[in-house]
Amino acid sequence: MIARAAAKSATHRLTRARIKWCCTPIRRNVNFIWGVFPMLLRLSEHIRACYERSARAEEQAIIDPGFKSHHLETAQRWAHLARSFEFVESLERFLLDLDRFFAAKRDLWQPIATAPYDRDLRLAVLEANGVAHPLVFPTRRILGGWIKAETKERIQLDPTHWQDWS
Repeated sequence: MIARAAAKSATHRLTRARIKWCCTPIRRNVNFIWGVFPMLLRLSEHIRACYERSARAEEQAIIDPGFKSHHLETAQRWAHLARSFEFVESLERFLLDLDRFFAAKRDLWQPIATAPYDRDLRLAVLEANGVAHPLVFPTRRILGGWIKAETKERIQLDPTHWQDWS
């Protein structure tokens, strides 16, 4: 009886440690982007619930030795499901970080040789004193030069860099 109580206590502490580790708050005071963080919070709730059910099944295995193998198998399945949710959560975080990376990269100036033909661009040109400044109107690249995007008027300039107009 004492061994059973000690095993139950050890299992309970281990499972509670897993629950605490996986379910700590993800991030606080951040801007929510397209509802992704609320989804991550819901996943954490599912992870916590799975680990709690796994712990209950382990406790049942101790209490009910006749069905010990059944309860331990159930506990393993709940723990496996929790780890699957953890993987999905980490994948969501990775994709969100990747999206942030590319969003930041879109705001950077690109070399003029890579300018696309299919959209409005902001161009940077060099003045005579060597200082670069961006144009205040959208432009489009055409074969052999540039045009103002709004008026389709051809313009003569020698830009050095570009970025999306938006």
